[in-house]
Order: sequence, then structure tokens, then C-alpha cells
Amino acid sequence: MKIGDRIKVIDQEIYGMCVHIHRNEVVIEDEDAETEDNQLCFKKSEVELAITDEMLNAFLGDSSNKQARINLRHECKQDKDAYNDVVEYWEMINDVRDHVKGIA
Repeated sequence: MKIGDRIKVIDQEIYGMCVHIHRNEVVIEDEDAETEDNQLCFKKSEVELAITDEMLNAFLGDSSNKQARINLRHECKQDKDAYNDVVEYWEMINDVRDHVKGIA
């Protein structure tokens, strides 16, 4: 998890962009906040990366289409192993991209 990631609060429908990371907590900007102060703080154990279309497309590769994304998103909600596979793949390809940017 890093600043700029889209975060979801586990077992709640709260989503937001990660804006600060502390040792045991993260601060997100709540996407659906109804007040001007839209920042919320959660323990790291209470949040997870939100699965995005970009993550699903990267994981699915050439077989990426709307129905495949719908199916995989549903599977990620039902099966923690599927969720972890998508997140680990996303983190791996982004580590490679960051490394290549550092070389250029």
C-alpha cells in the first residue's frame, strides 16, 4: 500500500485515495464524504487495496473484457486467494515499472 492507491475499508463500502501512511494507520480521502473534511484515518489492518479496472485488466491481459472483469471482481470478493493473486501481480508489475523508470 502506498500514497495514491485506492483503498477500501474491509467489510464497509468506504473507498478513498490514500493520502498519508503512518506506522500503524493510513489516512484516506473519502470519495463519498458529504462534508468538507473528507479525510478518515484507519488502522492498516482495517483496510485493503481496492480492486480497480486497471488492476483487473493487467491481471487478465489479452482476455480482458467487461464480462471477464465482472467475473474476476466477483471472484476477488468471494475468494481471498483470488484477491491476493490480483494484488500481488499488480504490486509486482508496478515494482518492475518503478525499477525501469529509475534506470531510464
